[in-house]
Amino acid sequence: MKYNMKCTPWRLVATLFMTLLCLTSTTAYAADDVTVSGQVLDSRNEPLIGVSVFVDGTSQGTATNLDGRFDIRVKASSTITFKYIGFRPLSIKASELTANAKVQMTEDATKLDDVVVVGYSTRKKETLTGAVTNINNKEILTTTHSSLAQSIEGKMPGLQIRQNSGEPGDFNTMINIRGFGTPLYVIDGIPQDLGGDDFQRLNPQDIESISIIKDASAAVYGLKAANGVVIVTTKKGSQGRAKFNYNMTFGWQKPTDMPRMANRSEYAQMRNEANLNAGNAPYYTREELDREMAGETTDWYGLTMRNYSTQQQHNLSASGGTDKYTYFLSLGYVNDNGLLKSGDLNYDKY
Repeated sequence: MKYNMKCTPWRLVATLFMTLLCLTSTTAYAADDVTVSGQVLDSRNEPLIGVSVFVDGTSQGTATNLDGRFDIRVKASSTITFKYIGFRPLSIKASELTANAKVQMTEDATKLDDVVVVGYSTRKKETLTGAVTNINNKEILTTTHSSLAQSIEGKMPGLQIRQNSGEPGDFNTMINIRGFGTPLYVIDGIPQDLGGDDFQRLNPQDIESISIIKDASAAVYGLKAANGVVIVTTKKGSQGRAKFNYNMTFGWQKPTDMPRMANRSEYAQMRNEANLNAGNAPYYTREELDREMAGETTDWYGLTMRNYSTQQQHNLSASGGTDKYTYFLSLGYVNDNGLLKSGDLNYDKY
C-alpha cells in the first residue's frame, strides 16, 4: 500500500498560522516579566536607605541600597509597594515605572512613634545588637577584694584591668575597654565624673549588675563615651516585708613569691666576684672581706615585713517597701592590712 503526501495550499497556510501563534504566545509570555529599577527619595530629594520594596500579594521583595536605589524583576501587571518607617506607604503599578524611575515618598508624622530610641534605659537582651557585656552581683562576689576592679578582673571580655600597686588603699589600677583610655562611668543612668579610683571604692555588695559598652552603641552618651562606657546598676528595694542581710568575709593574703635575700657574707663575696668578672680589682680587700664574713648579719626583710596579712569585710543591708515606696539601706566596712609590721599601710573603708 502506498501513500502519496501532497502539501496542499490550505495545509501550508495552517502550518504557518500555528507556527506564528506559538511564536506570538512565547513572545507575549516573555514580555510579561519586566525589570523595574529606580531610586527612592524623600521630600528633600535625599536618598532613603533600606526602604522595603515588595510586590503586592507575593513574598517577592527587596530593599534600597546606600544610594536609595532598587532593582527588581516583576510581572508587568503587578503593583509595587514602598514602605519606610516615618513615611506614608506608596503603591505604584509596575507598568507606570520607567527605567531609573524617581520614587518620592512623603513623611508621615503620625508614624514616627513606630520606633523609639532611648539612651538611658534598659532593653531585653534578645533585642540588643550592640557589643555589650554584663555581669551580675552573684558573679562579682565570687572574688573577694577591697577593690571593685579586682573583683571583676578577667570576668568581662573586652575589659582590661592591670593592677600597678599592691598597697592597701592605693587603687593604682589601669582600667580600659579594648585598650582605649579611661571609660565613662554611668551609675543608675546618671553619667559620673569618676576616675578609676572612685569606681573601685564602690561596695560590691550594693551593686546589682555591671555592663560595659564596647562599640558605637556608646555614642548615645556623648563625646565622653569615646573610650566606652561602664554602666553600674545598684540594688533597689522591693515591695514586701523588711529583709535583713549580713555578709562577713575573713581571709589572709601573702606574696606569691619572694626571693631569699643575701646575707652580709654572701653579699660581700658576690660583690668581689662581680668586680673580678668585669676585669676590675676586688671591691673588698682580703682583710675587709674576712671582716664582712665574720660579722653579724641583719635580716631587714624579716624585721620589716610580715609573712602574711589579714583582710575582713562586713556588710549589713535592709530592704523592703510598700505599694507607695521602696527602700534599700546598706552599711559596709572593709579592713585590709598591709605586709609592713609597722602597720603604716593599713586601709579601712566605711
